[in-house]
Amino acid sequence: MNKETATLSDLQEVEWTQSVGTIVTGLSLVVGSALLLYFSKFWLSDSPLMMARALMSLALVVGVGVTGLGAFRFIKARSVSSVAYPCPYCNAECRLANAPTDDFVCEGCSRTVHFLDGEPVEVVEVTCSACRSTHKVCISASRYICDKCNRPVNLPFLKDDHSEQEFDQGGLTQNYDVLLFGYDHRKENELAFKLQNVMMVNLAETKRLLHAVTPESPLVVGNLLAERKADSIKRQLQELGATVSTRASAAVAGRPA
Repeated sequence: MNKETATLSDLQEVEWTQSVGTIVTGLSLVVGSALLLYFSKFWLSDSPLMMARALMSLALVVGVGVTGLGAFRFIKARSVSSVAYPCPYCNAECRLANAPTDDFVCEGCSRTVHFLDGEPVEVVEVTCSACRSTHKVCISASRYICDKCNRPVNLPFLKDDHSEQEFDQGGLTQNYDVLLFGYDHRKENELAFKLQNVMMVNLAETKRLLHAVTPESPLVVGNLLAERKADSIKRQLQELGATVSTRASAAVAGRPA
């Protein structure tokens, strides 16, 4: 979707930023007016002095008013009304500016809660047949990689899900690793969002991993992948300006019993 539901923290951040700017403007006006009001007696004679003092006094009052307005907005932002919405992935209570009808990112787990035509997309629990770990996935997902064993998870809501079969056919003969050696910093956010989905980690962890990338110490985006899947990930990352390559995995991983 093109737009997202605003969270309470986002709304408060905007209000606090604007109110701090207003307070700084008001305080600058107060301090400037007070200094000019004091020093004008040394610079001006009686008649111009009275006019200058009147103007500076007016500016001082306006400055106090602007500062008060900024302080009022700052305090009011703390009591902004919000709507509680439970995250379907981690069950954290998300505080939103209004009832959600569009996608938003949970502040608890950093996963995107999806909506379609104003209604939440159903989230179901799936089990990885390889390592038996459970995951929560929205039914609009076309694929999901287990974050425990890095294998494709069979999604029961897809009619033709051959992800596990593809892994069996293409992965048992030779597996591949995907390595990221560098990236275009102008596209860091886009790349981070893509890696978040590929690696199934939260956005903060993704950016931390990106910042540690060097040509000598590349980021392993995925390992023990079927060649077709590794090439697909490589192409997606290269489209976002990343320097990526694939290599044959050091060991061939069979399916656990």
